[in-house]
Amino acid sequence: MSETQEFHSFNLEGQVGEVFSGRVKPELTQEEIEKNDLLAVGPFAEDGGIHMTLEGRPNLSEQEGKALDFVQSYVANFIIEENQTRLKQIQDWPKMHVSNITPHDDECDVKLVDGWGSYGKYLAFRGDGLAKAYEAYKYTVPVKEDQITIERFSELFQPMVPAICGLVFTADNKILFTKRHPEKVSTYGQSWHVPGGYLEANDKNDNDELDPFVAMRRELEEEIGLTNEHIQSLTCVGIARDPKNEANVSFLFVGRTTLKGTDIVDRAATGYDRLRLNPKDIDGDVRPKALIRELADGGKTTKILPALLRIDQIFGIQKRVNPGPELTVPSSKSLVFLVGKMMEQYK
Repeated sequence: MSETQEFHSFNLEGQVGEVFSGRVKPELTQEEIEKNDLLAVGPFAEDGGIHMTLEGRPNLSEQEGKALDFVQSYVANFIIEENQTRLKQIQDWPKMHVSNITPHDDECDVKLVDGWGSYGKYLAFRGDGLAKAYEAYKYTVPVKEDQITIERFSELFQPMVPAICGLVFTADNKILFTKRHPEKVSTYGQSWHVPGGYLEANDKNDNDELDPFVAMRRELEEEIGLTNEHIQSLTCVGIARDPKNEANVSFLFVGRTTLKGTDIVDRAATGYDRLRLNPKDIDGDVRPKALIRELADGGKTTKILPALLRIDQIFGIQKRVNPGPELTVPSSKSLVFLVGKMMEQYK
């Protein structure tokens, strides 16, 4: 089948190419923005599109200081209880916290507080966790005049951890999806999603500034084996909040690699314990070739299972209701929605 026949619903040089040009701003209604929990809509270019600055920790009143002491104790006990039922022990390491997002036309200012968030707080306060913590807080501080309000408690202690995820198009117009290994600790279990992770303190650009693009490139190499030389373009198309766990903010990327799908994955490598998953309607059980080579050389392997879908199965007239077996991670769904809207504008 020729490329024209396989992707007949697309003008690959025009429609798809424009998405990667960084010039297409999706036209969205307010309802669509709210439905997809979008805090900012791009595109934001890699060179100066997103400006991140670090702020100091908030000044606390005496009441707020006591609330902080409670939160630290609450999270520590939460970790202890969680580890009693986990094979893989978790630790409460510090995380970045997004304190403010201010979008402009083609740029976005993001303010962060280093270490104000934490992995333990993220786990303890996702979903209805913060509300449960506040009820416990009120029990330990029975005098109402000594309590801070639920609104202030949430403002101070609800973590907003900066996350990143990216939709990667291969040179032969396949789209990369991933699934977590059964042993991987995850909010969404073994659901399908796009490659991603979290912004870390050392994800800095050449100007020594925190940079989500650096984080996205790092995650693509760690999870899939794509190095900088393999990534042809990378654009941030938006920023979304996760409505399920309400504990992170995702920077949504779209990228293109110079590699073909067959250069990235190895469908023959299915006889390993970590490939116990059986993806349905996906191009087979696969693992990154680059990481196979690293494993052979004594390096560590990833706990991510990658798979490929044709571009027209996601965005074309033959697209599936849900990409792959099921795309349940909200940030992945928001990203696919945004890219789809961008492509619709260049039919």
